[in-house]
Amino acid sequence: MVNAADAVLSTHGFRLRGKTGSHEARFAFPALPPAFREQANLIAAARKSRNVAMYDDPGRVSDSFANAVIQTAQQLTDSVRRTLR
Repeated sequence: MVNAADAVLSTHGFRLRGKTGSHEARFAFPALPPAFREQANLIAAARKSRNVAMYDDPGRVSDSFANAVIQTAQQLTDSVRRTLR
């Protein structure tokens, strides 16, 4: 999801660095396909869950949530592909 959003930003001449607030700035970029705004809550939850799984409590993310994130990532990637054609 991050890479798909960054692809759109780069076509507009932007590149975010890993600074405080960059995640929010990335997904607030107005030229992103509407699906990013529609999935904002899931994107935020995925980020939080990733941080928990990576740094605090591995194995805590449920299979159903992981599958929902994967499906959403595929949908967002597809929407970016259509946007960039």
